[in-house]
Amino acid sequence: MHDGLDINGRTGHCRCPAGKKQRESRRMRMRTVNVPQKRGPGRVVIDKFKGADFSTYSGNVDLRRSPDVLNMISDRNGQAVKRFGYEKVAEYGNRINGIFELITPEKRYRFIHAGTKFILCGETQKEDVVLSEGMNDERSAVFQMSVPVKKNGKTEMASKLWILDGKNYYWCDGKTLEKTENGADTYIPTTAISRNPGTKDQGGEGYEPTNRMNKWRKNSFLVTEAKAAEKVFVLDFSPLDTDSAVKVEVLNANGSWVEKKEGTDFTVDRPTGTITFKTAPGKSPEEGADNVRITAAKTVAGYADSIGTCTVQTLFGLSSYDQAFLTGNPQYINYHYYSQPSDPTYFPDSNYSVIGQENTAIMGYRKLGEHLVILKENNYQDATAFLMNGELKEINGEQKVVYYVRQGIAGVGAVSKHCFCDLRDDHLFLSSDGVFAITSNAVTAEKYAQTRSALIDRRLKGHDLKNAVGTVRGGYLYIATDGVCFVADAAQKHYDGKGTEQYQYEWYYWDNMPVRVWNTGTDGEELLFGTPDGKVMRMFREKISASYMDDGKPIRAYWTTPTIDFSYGDLYKTLRYLFTRLQPYARSSFQVYIRIDGTWQTLDERNVDIISFMDMDFQRFSFNTNVDDLTATTTVKAKKIITTQFRFENGAAKEGFGLQGITAHYNTKSRIK
Repeated sequence: MHDGLDINGRTGHCRCPAGKKQRESRRMRMRTVNVPQKRGPGRVVIDKFKGADFSTYSGNVDLRRSPDVLNMISDRNGQAVKRFGYEKVAEYGNRINGIFELITPEKRYRFIHAGTKFILCGETQKEDVVLSEGMNDERSAVFQMSVPVKKNGKTEMASKLWILDGKNYYWCDGKTLEKTENGADTYIPTTAISRNPGTKDQGGEGYEPTNRMNKWRKNSFLVTEAKAAEKVFVLDFSPLDTDSAVKVEVLNANGSWVEKKEGTDFTVDRPTGTITFKTAPGKSPEEGADNVRITAAKTVAGYADSIGTCTVQTLFGLSSYDQAFLTGNPQYINYHYYSQPSDPTYFPDSNYSVIGQENTAIMGYRKLGEHLVILKENNYQDATAFLMNGELKEINGEQKVVYYVRQGIAGVGAVSKHCFCDLRDDHLFLSSDGVFAITSNAVTAEKYAQTRSALIDRRLKGHDLKNAVGTVRGGYLYIATDGVCFVADAAQKHYDGKGTEQYQYEWYYWDNMPVRVWNTGTDGEELLFGTPDGKVMRMFREKISASYMDDGKPIRAYWTTPTIDFSYGDLYKTLRYLFTRLQPYARSSFQVYIRIDGTWQTLDERNVDIISFMDMDFQRFSFNTNVDDLTATTTVKAKKIITTQFRFENGAAKEGFGLQGITAHYNTKSRIK
C-alpha cells in the first residue's frame, strides 16, 4: 500500500518505487517553498521609453510605457520629450472650417475657410483677400486637379482647387472662386449626334450622358439630301428652361460654324424642345458630317445638389488618380458619384453607385492597391467595407472605364468623415472602437481591419469621435477632438500577433489642443490647425525655448512610471537614490514626485540648463556645457515601501524637457506582515 494507515492505525509509507518518487517530490516542493529570499541592495532601470498605456491597471503596464502621460512625444531616438507648442498666425472671428493650399508651377497659395468667408491669404493678414462671403459655415473638403483651360488662344493645363462645402461645389485657381454648377468652363455634353430633322423619326445616336453640374446640353443633326428642305429640328430633351437662351450653329461650306439668332433666323418652342428655322439649313456641306448644332438648357431638379451637398472626396482611377469620387449627400447617404477621367466638372448622371444598405452612410475612402475601399458607418449587422475596381470596356465602339463594386464583410465601421489617413503604408480610419488599419490581406481573409490603438482605446472612446479630425505629419498621426489630441508614432510598432500586419503603435496624449480642422499638406511640411473660435495656429518645429508655449501659455508635461514593486512584492523596501538622466536644453527644469500610500509627494525640483549661444538668457545664465551626461541625483528617504510610482514633470514657460533614463536604488527589508 501507499501513504495511509498501517494495521496498528499509524501512518504508513509504501517502500515500493512509486512511493519513493512521491516522497522525493514532496521534499523538493518543500525545499522550494523554504528557500529564503535574498535581501539587500537592488535597482530598477528604465532606459527606453515608449508611449502611453491606458488599457490596464498601472501595475500591469510595461515599465517602458506610462499609465499617465501628458504632452510628451517621442523624439527621433525614441525617447520621451516635451511636445512643441504653437503660435497664433491669424484670427478671423468665425470658426475655421478649412485651411487649404493650391500648388501651381508659378506660386503656392493658401486659403482659409472661416465662417462663411473663403479667404486668400496674403503675406500678412492685412493683405488677405476675401474671395467669397457666401460659403456654407461647415467643414469643407478639397482636392487639387489640373484641367485644360484656354489662354491666349491656346489650351493649357491649369491647377485648380476643387471645394465642397456641403452646399456647393466650387473651383479656385488662386485668384478666383467660382461655382462649378453651370459655369463657363463646366463641360457641356453632347447627348445625341447624327439626329434627323423633322417631326418624326429623329433617330440619331446617344453619345454622352447628361452632366449633373450643367443644365446645358448639345444635340447635333445630320441633314441629308432627302431632308434638305426640313426646317424643324427636335431635341432629345425637353422642356427647355424658359429663362435660358438657345444657341444654334450651322456648318457652312468653308467648314466654319455660323451662329444663328433666335427670333431672326429661328424660333423655339421650349415646352417641346423644338427649333424651327425660317430658312432650312440645307444639306450638310461635308458628306456624313453633322451640320446643325443646337445647345439648350434643361435643369433637372436635384442634379446639381447631388454633387454640391457632398462632403467627402477622394481621387481614384484606372491608371492614375484622375477621377473625383464624392459622397456625403445627406439625402442619399449610401450613394457615391464620380466624374469623368481628367474632368472634375463633368459628373455624368450615370456615374454613380449605390453602396450597401440605405440606412448606413458612406463615411470615406482608402486606396488599397488596385482597389478603392469604400467604408461605411457601422450598424453591427450589414457590410461596412466594399471594394471597387475598374476596367476598360468597349461601349458603342469606344473604350471606357467601367467600375465594379463587390461587397465586403460586416465588421468595424467608420465613425468620423474627417479621420481617414495614411501613416506611411498603413491605411487608417477611426471607428467607435478605436483606430483601425485596412490590411493588404484584409479583403480576402476573415478580417478586413486590424486595430492600431489598443493601448489608448479606453481613453480615446470617452471622447466625441464623430467630430474627430486626423492628419499625418513627419511620421506621426494626429487625431484631435474635444480639445485633446492622440498622437501615434509610425517609427514605434509593437507586434502583438503572428502576422506582419498585427501590431500596435506607440501613442501619446496631449491636452490644450483646440483643433477643429488641420491644414492640408504633405508629410514633412508645417502643421497648422484652425480653432472653433476663429484662430489659425502653427505648431513650432525648432528646438528653442520659445517653441515650448501654447499661444503664449506654458505647457504642462509629465511622464509617470507604472506601479513598481521592485521584483519583491512580499518585502518592504527602502528607497535610497534616484538618478534621472535628462535631455539637454538651453533652459529646462524638472520636478520629481513619488507616490507613497496613494499620496503624491514632492521628491526633488531643480533647473537643468546648459549653455547655448543660439538661445541665450542672461537672466538665467548657465556655465554647464556637458550635454552628454546630464544626470540629476536625488537622495530618497522612503522606508517600508511596498510599491510606488515616480512622476517627472515640467510646466514652466519656455522650457524644454525630456528623459533619457531613470535608475532607482533600493534595499529590501523584512517580509510584509
